[in-house]
Amino acid sequence: MSGQCNNHAQSGDVGSLALGKETDMIGKFVFTDTFGEVVDALSPPFNGHDGSSVTEFQHDGATYRAKFWQEPDEFADIKDFDYFYGKVEPVGRGMWPKRPDGFDGSARKVDDGINDYWWQPPEEIIHDEEVLRGTARTVSHLLQYGFVQWCLSVEKRCECCGSYNIVGSYSYGGNEPFLEPWDGPIGEMLEAAFWEVEDL
Repeated sequence: MSGQCNNHAQSGDVGSLALGKETDMIGKFVFTDTFGEVVDALSPPFNGHDGSSVTEFQHDGATYRAKFWQEPDEFADIKDFDYFYGKVEPVGRGMWPKRPDGFDGSARKVDDGINDYWWQPPEEIIHDEEVLRGTARTVSHLLQYGFVQWCLSVEKRCECCGSYNIVGSYSYGGNEPFLEPWDGPIGEMLEAAFWEVEDL
């Protein structure tokens, strides 16, 4: 006897989607008051200092713990979304740096806190000064901080040893750094994570 908890021995399959699961099994949890309470507990304002939150809950006689957190999205770049945020290029050297090719008179300068960039806003917002200022601020934030990824995991408490094992997870990338994931996105992520929980 190795003394290893059977639940721990089976936890290596974390992250695989249980595609054959019946929808009503998920509904046993998603359409309960507990689901709404978990979503509310995970939503901003966060109870962690790093943009994270955690809450425990009971379901069908078992104890679960849901965690939500944010981390840098290393796969998203503002240049991949120029159709939405506009084009950005570093400001060239010299006393009178010229606008890059393809940048017209509506282009303006933004910065990442250290370096300056030329920003060519999307054509559809150039005549709306309020939207233009807000988008310029967002572009500056993206240049400085980059995109973030929202992550959510569901852990189940082992009855024999009290430790928690991940039984479901979901992540959603390409988010603006100061965009707050309110109830809608967190609820969708929580439901998606539970498609991996085999015993709900």
